[in-house]
Amino acid sequence: MEKRSIDHNSEFYNIPTKPFSSNEENEAMSASGRKRTLDDYIDGLKRQEQVNRDKINELSSRNEQLHRKIQALKQAARTNYINQPRIQYYSETKLIENEGKIRTSEDMNTIIRNRIYEAGLSPSMAGSIGLIRPLESLGVEDPPEYEGIYSIIAEESQINADRTIILKEGMYAALYTRNSIKTSLYEELLEYVKKRGYHPEGPFLIRQIVDAFITANEDELLSEVRIRVRK
Repeated sequence: MEKRSIDHNSEFYNIPTKPFSSNEENEAMSASGRKRTLDDYIDGLKRQEQVNRDKINELSSRNEQLHRKIQALKQAARTNYINQPRIQYYSETKLIENEGKIRTSEDMNTIIRNRIYEAGLSPSMAGSIGLIRPLESLGVEDPPEYEGIYSIIAEESQINADRTIILKEGMYAALYTRNSIKTSLYEELLEYVKKRGYHPEGPFLIRQIVDAFITANEDELLSEVRIRVRK
């Protein structure tokens, strides 16, 4: 499918040059047909000033998100923890759980394509979509490999009370890999957790930090498998 060219900031190039639209001019007139005054015109300029401030603030927020994304990708590129399980602290993270079950990690690229490019969302969301696999599913024959799909919430406006998952701050076991994720990888992570005296609290959270829509170089792909643990 051909990717659409998306101008994610097109709305910011459509800034009115006049303080009033035709509707605003009509609203500025009283029922008796009073003509607009200098104060009305100044009020219009003030409204436009506020519109510009709001758009500047929104652009600033987007730039902050892009900066965090750039730093995360730089860190992913130079990480030395490939295929080395470890237990580390994670701060609270908010996720939106999406409906759908998929069977293999190869379907992730389809999910990313649908959620990001075809839906017209910002490509900066690449690397922010992941999969959920219940801890219990490892011992079940032929289950759906993944039971849920999630997106990391970047803004408070994205929060939906019905579908929001709160990942509490605390200790998590994590493993980063550039290879395809197989059952043996989950088992390796659980064995690591057990040897260090921790108990796993599912589910597994699987995220492609560097995915096929960020790079075409397979050597640069990076996935994370994470699970909450307790003593």
